[in-house]
Amino acid sequence: SLFASLISIFIILSSLISTIQTVTTKYISNFFAEKDYKSISNFFFGSFKKITLICLILFLFFILTSKQIALFLNAVSPIPIIILGSMVSISIFVSISRGTLQGIQNFSHLSLNLIIDSILRLVIGILLVHNNF
Repeated sequence: SLFASLISIFIILSSLISTIQTVTTKYISNFFAEKDYKSISNFFFGSFKKITLICLILFLFFILTSKQIALFLNAVSPIPIIILGSMVSISIFVSISRGTLQGIQNFSHLSLNLIIDSILRLVIGILLVHNNF
């Protein structure tokens, strides 16, 4: 089914995204252990600048190839492919934030971030199912 295919693509890309979070956590925790707060800030904002370009290119790729991917997956509409592209792009940004929170050992904010993420995914999923996506 289309849903299973989209979930599979998302899980494959999520493994790459989790690598970004792990690397971010490693560098941030090293800076935090050295009490080098300036490097934490530079790494965080530098990563965001670089990832913004990558996410923009990735999202444009999903938009430009959505019709071809939809045909390959026998989807009626390319909109689910575009939604998948936006989810992947947002997940990349979230992984940098979570890696930073984990690296500075701010687990209360990390937990809150994970809870809000779960609630948003549930609400968005319900809305998409309600609107026959």
